[in-house]
Amino acid sequence: MITCQRQCFVYLLGLVIAVQSLAIILLYEWNIHPSGEGAPTAADNERLRLLRNDKDMLAMDRQADGNNATKDGSELPIIKDTSSLSQLGMGVTTPNPGGLILSSSFSYRQDPREVNRRKPLPHILPTFENIYHFHTTVHHHGLHAIIFHDDYSFNETFVKKHTSEYIKFVRVEAPTFDQGEPIISPNDFRYVVFDKWLKANSEQDDNGQMTVNGISYGWYMISDLDMIFQRNPFSKMDGYAEQLNLTFFGSWDGGIWENEQMRLQRKLFRNCYGRSMLLTWRDDVEWSTPNGNCGLWAGRFSEVSCILDCTSRQYDAPPVRGKGATTICDMATHDYCVHYGGCFPGSKEGVYDENKVGVLWGEASMGNNDDLFGPPYGRYRQCDRNTWTVLHNRCDWKGPLCFRKDEKGELVKYHQNTTGKKCRLDQDTGLPLDDSEL
Repeated sequence: MITCQRQCFVYLLGLVIAVQSLAIILLYEWNIHPSGEGAPTAADNERLRLLRNDKDMLAMDRQADGNNATKDGSELPIIKDTSSLSQLGMGVTTPNPGGLILSSSFSYRQDPREVNRRKPLPHILPTFENIYHFHTTVHHHGLHAIIFHDDYSFNETFVKKHTSEYIKFVRVEAPTFDQGEPIISPNDFRYVVFDKWLKANSEQDDNGQMTVNGISYGWYMISDLDMIFQRNPFSKMDGYAEQLNLTFFGSWDGGIWENEQMRLQRKLFRNCYGRSMLLTWRDDVEWSTPNGNCGLWAGRFSEVSCILDCTSRQYDAPPVRGKGATTICDMATHDYCVHYGGCFPGSKEGVYDENKVGVLWGEASMGNNDDLFGPPYGRYRQCDRNTWTVLHNRCDWKGPLCFRKDEKGELVKYHQNTTGKKCRLDQDTGLPLDDSEL
């Protein structure tokens, strides 16, 4: 009798566990929280469709909205960009600004930190307002930039409208994860794309200089799409390189590892590399070391390509491989590869580079009189200042930052009388709306 009771209890417990597991799966698939809040709405289903990256539904959507962008049939993110930069006038009809900016917008998957929150934010696809500050200031200063994107971000009509002799769009096949590949977040995927594209489209010319699609650039910059360029950064970097023999500029994130404000960064590093590596990092790097911002940095071809190669390889091997389902690792992998990637003279991969020869890092990357890179956080969030060459758009506390041209044709900054960071634009002209139109 006792044995029967025990067996019945075991069976009953197993049944309860099975039912709970099924319920969790259903709740996850339907995006319903255990609290019972929210039956699956049209918005929920749309978010799930985007997260699943359903090829068939995407093809139907393209047919429905007239987006005739075609697939290239390759599962590799990007191999060879067959359209030369010179076909857009870069380096031919426009002067070479001295450097090339690489940026991206991938929307195939929501930020995993939002997906895993109790009440996720909606998956909002980009519009021109998202790239207004970047696009406007790159154009105004005659810089060269490439924006990598997937079909979820920009369709063919958008790309044709906003491509110019200064800005080029390159469409990338978004990962589908339908062959059991480890999930990688859009924040991290961009570095894999940058790495593959540079490797496939760069070569050495007769003078021994590295060129990209036939154009020789002195500097290569990785930039988020929310950057504001207040002047040509490459001219400023040329000056610093000549004075200090620099080959790499790492933007400061606004703090040091031991500060309370960097607690999130330490957590992200631990989530990506594990506690043991975090302790090794603490002993090697020391908590007094400034942390770098992965969304704004630049260097010579050899340094940038080395760090991109190191970063890309992090996502193919433990402990970072497959972490994209639950977190982002771009900050962690970037700082790791700067310190351990072996990309600077006298350094060795896997060994902490204490000297970092030729590197401007931490608060020094702000430049003399704060004239280079503006950090995105802390007391430095002063977007109205004109001294920084490049700064993040963190101006929402005063209303959206917009631009207008004065009588000399120079960009003048001002704030719209509303909330948020995006400058509200007229959909037809692309120009900022007057306050009376908001």
